[in-house]
Amino acid sequence: MKALKPFATIIIAILASVTTAYAVTTSEQLELIDGLKSIVDYYPSHENDMSGSLGEYDEETESFPFTRNKEYSLVAVCDDDCTDLDLYVYDKNGKVVGYDDDDTATAIVDFTAEYSGDYDVEVTMYECETSVCFYRVRSYRYSD
Repeated sequence: MKALKPFATIIIAILASVTTAYAVTTSEQLELIDGLKSIVDYYPSHENDMSGSLGEYDEETESFPFTRNKEYSLVAVCDDDCTDLDLYVYDKNGKVVGYDDDDTATAIVDFTAEYSGDYDVEVTMYECETSVCFYRVRSYRYSD
């Protein structure tokens, strides 16, 4: 089943981009992504999502606990007023362990935790057509 992961990530990125273009809410986008991720044995890894609103060029950071040697996929989506959202994951030493900084309204970061403990997840709103745009980040863990 692991061979499907890169294909599923591409499909999820396309789906998230299309749903953003058609004014689907961040919750609806993540519901669709939940279904696709479960096909390749990825399930939400935390009870709560990281979410909020940011103005253009604003960023927000939140800590997520991850378990050593487990595979994770973080997916960030934003509302239809957003055209560029970036996502970075940092370890306890501030080293980047994964990022997605392309010019899209969806960001996906896949990584394997090197240790059990907190990692910082940073969201940056690079382009927002209104005073603030709403975003949501969900973490998925591979079920081995």
